[in-house]
Amino acid sequence: ESGLASGITVGDKRSIGPELSHTFQQVGLIHMLVLSGYNITVVLNVVLQLCAWMSKYLQGAASVFVVTFFVVLTGGASSALRAGVMALLAVYARSTHRTFHALRALGVTAALMVLWNPFVLAFDPSFQLSVLATIGMVVFTPLVARHLHAVTERWGIREIISSTIGTQLVVMPFLLYQSGQLSLYALPANVLTLVTVPTAMLLSFVSALGGMVWGSAMVPFSFPAYALLSYIIGVATFFARLPLSGFVVPEFGLPLLMALYVGIFAVGYVSAKRQGEEQNKTTS
Repeated sequence: ESGLASGITVGDKRSIGPELSHTFQQVGLIHMLVLSGYNITVVLNVVLQLCAWMSKYLQGAASVFVVTFFVVLTGGASSALRAGVMALLAVYARSTHRTFHALRALGVTAALMVLWNPFVLAFDPSFQLSVLATIGMVVFTPLVARHLHAVTERWGIREIISSTIGTQLVVMPFLLYQSGQLSLYALPANVLTLVTVPTAMLLSFVSALGGMVWGSAMVPFSFPAYALLSYIIGVATFFARLPLSGFVVPEFGLPLLMALYVGIFAVGYVSAKRQGEEQNKTTS
């Protein structure tokens, strides 16, 4: 539980050990252990709420400090750096009353990172997965959400399901190309755990700070964090033990991977364009 707390708060995925890390990868929850845009967004929302009484410039300065601090904690990992730069662009847009276009921000961020270090484009899977996951989140999540009217919006269930499907749709071909392992239970595992992640992050952070100040006296007050973290591990372990949880697909080459992404992005482009046209007709 302590290792998982380190993973979801500062992205230290080595803290949970290779066995549990394999379990999380097996059921499609490994993204929890990487400091991503989701983690940073949760932290930024808390910071902005705490700093609501400040001016927008001080709120922006606090946001920049927090984002930079978390990126430095990960050692400047490419996925964290990508998420951090995009978060800073969002903070800048908010403070200057500009429109934040996530896909455009992703393109600018990725281009700057490739210019700084061209090798990340071909030899850094975490950077590649981070970019692909963000594309899935931005482009495909709204398209999937359109067809989930029967799913409740309470507790963010519809958002979790649609974002999980949209992200998995885009990253799955690359994951299969890299490892050949298909996570058959990724959707239910994500739905059951992501609801608890923001609270688990907050409680883990408070417990860590309290432990630094009060030491072992903080242990009884850390039980809520322990309970949520234990629940997440229990869900991951449960799905990992189910039949076909580690389903392996045959190996395929780069040409097929590129063909799959051409098809996926073509469908995404056409669907997004059609959705935009329908919205314009409704507005007019």
